[in-house]
Amino acid sequence: MLSFGVTFAQATLYGNVDQAWNNRTTKTAGVVSSDKTGFASIQMGGGILGVRGSEDLSGGMKASYNIEIQPGIDENSGSWNRQSFVGLSGGFGALRIGKQYSQAFNNTVGVDPGGATGIAGNNAFVIQLAYLGVAGAGDSPLRQRNSMQYD
Repeated sequence: MLSFGVTFAQATLYGNVDQAWNNRTTKTAGVVSSDKTGFASIQMGGGILGVRGSEDLSGGMKASYNIEIQPGIDENSGSWNRQSFVGLSGGFGALRIGKQYSQAFNNTVGVDPGGATGIAGNNAFVIQLAYLGVAGAGDSPLRQRNSMQYD
């Protein structure tokens, strides 16, 4: 995995590339039905390309923003399924509005030394699969759209 970060005046461009060279063999009733070798993405949680920044306002307040995409390098595609929010913080705490990691996900990942790629990340993925089986679920438990968080 390749990670990077570049800081400009009030913004940071960051991300990582999650690619692997692997072999996938599928067997049906003991007979090989598919054998593919090549590049594949989303091996350790998915690649990410994001921009985040903040601006100091008067009175000790700060405005912030974050927008991320998940590039599919092996398929020349991309997805806007990651975080995208704006926020305001100060002596009162921090308020963020938009699509962002859920508190359940933040709490789970916060106690795992491996972060989102460790045991907590794997558990969150299993929870997400179970959640997607619920009719009309709409969003995953990892990121909630149209949400407001106050810390």
